Amino acid sequence: MQRIRSLLLIGLVTALAACLPEEEENASPSVPSGDAGDPASSPHPIVLAHGMFGQESYLGILDYWSTVPDVLRAAGHVVYVTEVDPLNSPVVRGERLIEQLEALAEANGHAKFIIVGHSQGGLDIRYVASTRPDLVEAVLSVASPHYGTPAVDISRAL
Repeated sequence: MQRIRSLLLIGLVTALAACLPEEEENASPSVPSGDAGDPASSPHPIVLAHGMFGQESYLGILDYWSTVPDVLRAAGHVVYVTEVDPLNSPVVRGERLIEQLEALAEANGHAKFIIVGHSQGGLDIRYVASTRPDLVEAVLSVASPHYGTPAVDISRAL
């Protein structure tokens, strides 16, 4: 199931990136060290935003995003994996994500980002898109509780 989810996400992100218009010729972002990908073939970097309880890696054994970043980089995209508080509101997490996007933009010359949010990350990226649309080229929300979730009702009852 994890592999199917990863392949679906990779396909969606690649399709989204391919549909976006190219930036001006003189606006070629640089690739930071450690990131594979040709900026010329990826006009906007892809940013991955995790869900609740998410982090880049669990005990160094299991990566939250599995092979998604590596496959996207191998396809020529510049990819960043962000990390915010695992348990907090979309506003708090969204503000932290904005700080990271601003830092990436300043350090690497990026104008806008394609932001992919999984689970609660989808709520975070909606906040970012509504608060700072100047940083956002596109958003892709995967398995996000846009209409709420019973987990919140259960946690309030406790």
